[in-house]
Amino acid sequence: MRTDHRDAEPLPGDEAKGPFGSRFNRRYYGWFVRRLKTDADEWFSSEDILQALEAYSRERIPEEFSTYLKRRLDREVPKPRGRKPGGSVDELRCLLIRLHYRRNLDWLEARGKSSGLEGWSLIRDADWWRGPPSERAARMVKVLFARSITWQRVRQIALGD
Repeated sequence: MRTDHRDAEPLPGDEAKGPFGSRFNRRYYGWFVRRLKTDADEWFSSEDILQALEAYSRERIPEEFSTYLKRRLDREVPKPRGRKPGGSVDELRCLLIRLHYRRNLDWLEARGKSSGLEGWSLIRDADWWRGPPSERAARMVKVLFARSITWQRVRQIALGD
C-alpha cells in the first residue's frame, strides 16, 4: 500500500545532515533514491522534487531518480487517492469532541434525574434538544465543533469509534 512520503517511517540514513533536521533532507537526491529502492511507486510532491532539482542543479541526476521522473511524467506512477491523513488537528478535534460529549452527557443525565429533560421554553424547539441524553449530547457537540459531520458520527467519535 502506497502512502504519502511525509507519513512514511524514516529509513536508515534519513537522519539529519545539517542544523535543520531530517525534514530538510528531502533536498538530497539520496533521500529520494533510498525511498525509491523500497517502493518504486511512492508519490513525492512536486514541491519536494523541484526543491531537490534546484538545490542540486549542477550535479548529475541519479539513475533511479531520473527513471522516476520519466515514469511520473508519463503518468505511470499512481497518485495517491483519497483524503490525506488528518494529523494533529483531527486528533485535537476528536479529543475536544470526546471531552465535551462526556461533559454534556453527564450534565444531561444529572438534569434528567433532578428536574427532567423537558427543557426551558427557549430551547424546547431547538434541533439539538431532541432524543435521549446521548443523542442530545452528540447534537450539542455537533453544533460546537463538527458542523460538517452528523451527530451519529460525533457520538461514534466520542465513544471511541
